[in-house]
Amino acid sequence: MSNVETTPSLLELATRVPPNRILSMRGYLTNQVAIKIKLRLGELQSEDGDILFLVDSMGGHARAGIDLNESFRTSTHRIIGKVEGVAASAGFMALQGCTLRVATPNSSLV
Repeated sequence: MSNVETTPSLLELATRVPPNRILSMRGYLTNQVAIKIKLRLGELQSEDGDILFLVDSMGGHARAGIDLNESFRTSTHRIIGKVEGVAASAGFMALQGCTLRVATPNSSLV
């Protein structure tokens, strides 16, 4: 019997995050969408555990992407960013603030 531990892949880590700890950004990123995500992030930080940030966005307001990036970078929790489709422009900017980043095989990062 081996004592070798295997490290889970990023995709495995993403699937282990409970549904109530998932933030989702789909479509156009507006300042209002960023505010909602940041408010939910604040609520989730009062509990232990990883946070999953799902992205499928062609972009949006640059300031909103920067705000999310800063909020993720300064979070006290590990945030796993997962692209399921496209992370472009402001969506890509927000994704870069995540602690870990992963993309499904057919995703695009631009």
